[in-house]
Amino acid sequence: MDLKKWIDERIKCMDINSFDYGEFSNLETFYRNSVKRVNWENRKTTVVLRVLNDSIIADIDLNEFIIKLKALRMVYFHSNINRFFGITKDSNENYFSVLEYANKGSLRSYLKNKFNELQWDDKVRMALDLSHGLMCLHSKNIVHSDLNAHNILVHNDRLAIAGFGSFEQVTKAKSEFKNMVYIEPQYLRNSIYKRDMRSDVYSLGVLLWELTSGRPPFSNYSHDLTQIKNQLLNGLREDQIESTPLEYVQLYQKCWRYDPNVRPKINEISKVLSQLLSQIDANEKHTRLTYDISISDDNSYMELDYKEMSDQSLRTAKIVAEIFGSSLNKQQIIKRFKLNHGLILTGDNIRPSKQAIISENGVLKINVYVGQPLVYTYINSEDNYDKSLDICINFPVAEMIYNGNLIESFLNYMDVDEVVAARKFLKFNSMIYSP
Repeated sequence: MDLKKWIDERIKCMDINSFDYGEFSNLETFYRNSVKRVNWENRKTTVVLRVLNDSIIADIDLNEFIIKLKALRMVYFHSNINRFFGITKDSNENYFSVLEYANKGSLRSYLKNKFNELQWDDKVRMALDLSHGLMCLHSKNIVHSDLNAHNILVHNDRLAIAGFGSFEQVTKAKSEFKNMVYIEPQYLRNSIYKRDMRSDVYSLGVLLWELTSGRPPFSNYSHDLTQIKNQLLNGLREDQIESTPLEYVQLYQKCWRYDPNVRPKINEISKVLSQLLSQIDANEKHTRLTYDISISDDNSYMELDYKEMSDQSLRTAKIVAEIFGSSLNKQQIIKRFKLNHGLILTGDNIRPSKQAIISENGVLKINVYVGQPLVYTYINSEDNYDKSLDICINFPVAEMIYNGNLIESFLNYMDVDEVVAARKFLKFNSMIYSP
């Protein structure tokens, strides 16, 4: 059957959108000349043109392509699905599918280049993106059947599932062997095994693990694919990565269980990931809430950037603002709290040096302190052994960190030129107890 003829019929019936090839400019060809990155002038955006290079294919392959094409149209709206806009053709009658462009490439390349920059909340958000995209597919009774890190695209740190609607996937040589580490054992054992939504869940479990490691599954093992296949059939799975949250480990291990009937459904996976992300966000807010302080070189007054915060944190921030006042600039803060002075230990006491040892043109950072109170007491000695002891409890509200260069007069007494950080806590209340 002629694919181009079928596409023309679908365009006439308005089942598929068609765009004039002249709408696209600044063509950049890559991936063996089968993909073009272009500017779409009418929509002021960048898209990808993927060539449909086989005009005549077997009926079974065309039927599969039609099913996948319809699937793309059904999930066009979802932000975690790589968007299919329609079809275009050039002057040589070459047909192209018009797809959303992902400016950060595949998930595999993204993890290779950016993994060390990712925090746990980033990884869980990425996992949640995958679950949302897959949940959309499954809600339309669409089975992807080829989930792997090369078929996940990253655009502005948002993950989008791809690779289930391109004609290239239907007509190219089978790639299951290369990507078999993402495929459930049932299909590896029997290629006529009919994969379903539970198969996608297995693949998702492997991807969830990959987000924790930053590397392809079994990349530390022998590159003998036959050996890896046999090990997978015998129950081999990747080891968990140290410091991974237990709930996350348990989740992906449930996903890649051998028995498809005991794997979780995608909505259950999404729910667990949402709860885990909420826990991580809550823990971070309780640990420390940081405010950005903008202080220019011309001694202009500082501005606090109040980000999203709990009511308790907001009250604390207001207290900090009251302490500093609305018209306190950087130099005044440094002088008021002697942040550019040294610290001298005399007996049991620590006091600032009489003169400054650090210049006033350094960098000042102020954080709201969210943590445990500071408790002080005196240790018994022969002089006060029988006496009751005073306990002092300080409740810090802010932490000031100042980094600056040592002044020249102080450097005359030293052989090293270095940057020194001074740190002080502000107290808004203290309580004395006498047991």
